[in-house]
Amino acid sequence: MSFVATAEYISESSHHSFGEGFPLEPERPVLPKVAYPASVHGGAGGRGTRISKVISSNFSSRHLQMDHRFFDVRHEKMTMQNLNERLASYLERVCNLEQANSKLEIKIRQDLEKRSITEMDYSHYEGIISDLRKKISDRISENETLWIRTDNARLALEDFRIKVRQVVEADIVRMRKGLDGSNVDCMNLESEIEALNEKRILLKKSHQKCVTECREKITQSCVHVEVDTSKGQDLAKILEEMRVKYEKIVLDIQEEITNITAEVSESTIALKEAMNQLKETRRHLHSLEVTLQAERSENANLEDTLRDTELRYKMELEMFNSVIQQLEAESTQLTANIKDKKQEYEALEAEITMYRKVLDSEEFK
Repeated sequence: MSFVATAEYISESSHHSFGEGFPLEPERPVLPKVAYPASVHGGAGGRGTRISKVISSNFSSRHLQMDHRFFDVRHEKMTMQNLNERLASYLERVCNLEQANSKLEIKIRQDLEKRSITEMDYSHYEGIISDLRKKISDRISENETLWIRTDNARLALEDFRIKVRQVVEADIVRMRKGLDGSNVDCMNLESEIEALNEKRILLKKSHQKCVTECREKITQSCVHVEVDTSKGQDLAKILEEMRVKYEKIVLDIQEEITNITAEVSESTIALKEAMNQLKETRRHLHSLEVTLQAERSENANLEDTLRDTELRYKMELEMFNSVIQQLEAESTQLTANIKDKKQEYEALEAEITMYRKVLDSEEFK
């Protein structure tokens, strides 16, 4: 019974030590003791009854002891066989666990080597990320410089446009004033020319009338000469005075016509100069408009170039940001993988430590 108790203790300790991973076979039930009734032998009156009882009790006790020894031996053999089988299976499992442990150690060593390689790759990635950040900062500074230059060019172009517009407007106003003055002068000169022409026509008519009257008077004077000589002398004097008077009038008219003609020629020259100046102003205005259009087209080209540059830099910045995010995601994933591997390694170390404690406890038992 002590051996059975020891076996039960071993089974309980083994069950508690190995846990659910090593199930043990249940103990075989111990056969109960058999009690035989006492038999009575002998004749009537009860003689030999005690002897028969004693003999039967001795026989039955010996028989029971033999049965108990037989069952104890048989149970001991079965228990030993069961223990041997369990020990063999336990040793086999221990060998399997040692092999699995060696494989796990190899995997852990490989993971540690990969981890060291990954750490070297981290430094390489950090260099790439720093280069990319430097390029991004350089591009941002270039973009800011380009923005500043574009703003300066836009402001300079706007100032130049305002100045050109002011100068052109001032020239146009001045030329319009000159043109209006020239038109007024031309109209005045034309009116004066018309008045002088009318005056010349009137003077011509009056001159012809005077000449006709003079001729008539001369004719009449010639007729009267024959009659009276003294009156002819007076008529010649009168004709001489009239001739001098009308010659003076003709000279004055010719001088006035000459002056008017000179004024007309001067006005014509001034008008031609004004027209030439107007043409030159229009040509200058056209050249300024062409220059303004060229500046506008250049400004539009600069704005298009700025827009394209901003779009290109934006695309490059997005690409760099995506690369950085991808590298950060890879770094995070690698860190998570390393943490998982570390946890698996710690779990394996804990399991190996538990197995070693179990083995040490079994060896101690």
